[in-house]
Amino acid sequence: MTGRYDNVNSEDIPEYIKESNRIKKESCKSCMEQLKDVLSNEQLEKFEDAFYSAVNGYILKRKD
Repeated sequence: MTGRYDNVNSEDIPEYIKESNRIKKESCKSCMEQLKDVLSNEQLEKFEDAFYSAVNGYILKRKD
C-alpha cells in the first residue's frame, strides 16, 4: 500500500489509519482466497494491484 504514511515510523501513524490498512489487507486476502480457483496467479497479482489502487486514499472501517 502506498500513501501519505509510507516512510513514517509506525508509532506516528494514527490508529484509525492502521486499522484501515488492516481492513484493506484482510479484505484483499479474503477476495483473493475466494478467487484462487478461478484466476491464474498472474490474474491474482493483477487483482491485488487493482484492489489496492481502487482503495488508495480511502479510509475503511468495520461496520458496527
